[in-house]
Amino acid sequence: MTDPTLFSSILNVNFRRLLALYFLPGLLLQLGCLIVLRGYQFDKWHDLFAGQGSAILIHSLIFLAFCMISGYIIEDLGSRWEIKFCKAKIAEWIEEDKDGVNAQIKNANRKMNGSQIYAFGWERFLALDYDAEKSNGHRFLRYMLERLKFELNTGFVFYIIFILGVAESLYTVVFYEGSTFDLFKVFIILFSWSIARFLLTKEAPASAISLHETRLILILKFDKKWTDELNIFNKYEGEMNQNSQKKTELKKGITIKQLVFNFSNWLGKVRSILFLFSLGLISRIISLIKTFEWSDKKL
Repeated sequence: MTDPTLFSSILNVNFRRLLALYFLPGLLLQLGCLIVLRGYQFDKWHDLFAGQGSAILIHSLIFLAFCMISGYIIEDLGSRWEIKFCKAKIAEWIEEDKDGVNAQIKNANRKMNGSQIYAFGWERFLALDYDAEKSNGHRFLRYMLERLKFELNTGFVFYIIFILGVAESLYTVVFYEGSTFDLFKVFIILFSWSIARFLLTKEAPASAISLHETRLILILKFDKKWTDELNIFNKYEGEMNQNSQKKTELKKGITIKQLVFNFSNWLGKVRSILFLFSLGLISRIISLIKTFEWSDKKL
């Protein structure tokens, strides 16, 4: 008799995350590239999987591998966008929050700004010890994390499709005489840009803010000494800011002699590049002269 928990154990969190965050964005990117590069004649797509038996299996495995590899690359791009853009949006939201969970942190220590509160939430949550399976907040945190990653990955998929569509359309119009813009591809380009902009600049920051506030709520609930840790964290952050300020002052105190030395090094590198470029250009001119001489002799 089949185990009734078999299906639920297969579709666990890790498998669902692998499917939603890596495979599906990679598959969507591959399909988008096929639509942009091969057009909307779907009957021609079977050429990619033409063959019999083992050939179809090999082509399918290669396609699945490309989907997974694309998914991991896109996930890395999404993580960088999260650090650069979403983090700044969270800091802005923390500064504007007057009566929420961020306000409790600010009331406990008025010296902390939005970026410091965000860093405090991350560091204290990573050190937090509690029963995650019995916490509704942790289940919501896991759901919001998957949602954020899916929004970031899907947004970058549509952004890549947008760039690829623009490049392919311009290439077709410029290099193929008599060609015009395909209305279907124009629709794909505009649709991809709209979805990418909506996911990356609207939905992803909103999900990141929900993640941050959920982490703070869990810290306030399960970390009984969070106020003491807040003071220690603020002191550590103050020392870090002082060190960075000293480094900035040292950078400003660079002497004119050092600037001249750096400029001479940069000028030497430029000279080397120009020398190599000139050698290549001279060799190209010599080869063209020889070609013309050979063609004149032939005539």
